[in-house]
Amino acid sequence: MAYESWGRSIASTPSAVVPLPFPPSSLPDDDLLLPYGLGRSYGDVCLNNGHTLLDVSKMDHFRRFDADSGVIEVEAGASLDAILRVVVPRGWFLPVTPGTKFVTVGGCIANDVHGKNHHRAGTLGRHVRSLELLRSDGRLIRCAPGDDLFRATIGGLGLTGLIVSAEVSLRKIESPMIVAEKIPFRTLAEFDDLSRSSDATHDYSVAWFEYSTSKFTGWPTPSNQYDVGQPEGPQDEYTILHQRELVRDHAVVVPLDGGAPARLRSVGRDRQ
Repeated sequence: MAYESWGRSIASTPSAVVPLPFPPSSLPDDDLLLPYGLGRSYGDVCLNNGHTLLDVSKMDHFRRFDADSGVIEVEAGASLDAILRVVVPRGWFLPVTPGTKFVTVGGCIANDVHGKNHHRAGTLGRHVRSLELLRSDGRLIRCAPGDDLFRATIGGLGLTGLIVSAEVSLRKIESPMIVAEKIPFRTLAEFDDLSRSSDATHDYSVAWFEYSTSKFTGWPTPSNQYDVGQPEGPQDEYTILHQRELVRDHAVVVPLDGGAPARLRSVGRDRQ
């Protein structure tokens, strides 16, 4: 297995890779240790050149899931994909999802990830109820919101110790449907107005720009959504890509009754 970042722009060779079982009883004797999950970080945050990487991919078990309250406790190596496979059929969804589901819970907490609903839900750290932390001195500490160590660990990039497990509050799926809007705009001022109004009315909001000099082939459809460029003429143009995929990712289709559909707004520069 190659231990590299997703961006693959930085060469790094760890001195050792130590696979961790669960529960880990102690940490290796190295002055610089760093956990490695699924390697989806763009930069070097998951790399530890010349020192020890802790492979936590096997620390991926579920401890408990309360389908009534929507509280789940998992080991830090569990992926968001694995969690979604369990909780979505039971009417729950993750409160915050980053750009990929193939990341670990521990990595998401260490980076305090956000999603397209940041204006409503904030970062993932707001929804963590408690976590277990294995310190370099061998102590296993459970901390919760209000604790100094908890605050330092959320977004702490693994510098406070190894996140062993976490308890997270999920979001109830109110409906299997989603209401999506796609709004073109001409100026930055117009975008600013759209952005502000979207924050007040929509659960998920995204402005996706893709600069291209290829021939304009039409608005994204299932058959051409990755083949979008600019209209005939010399002017520069921005286009929206992946809007349908974003909707599909958040429109979790499960057999539920009633409820209001989530709302997603996607805006892009007008082609007219």
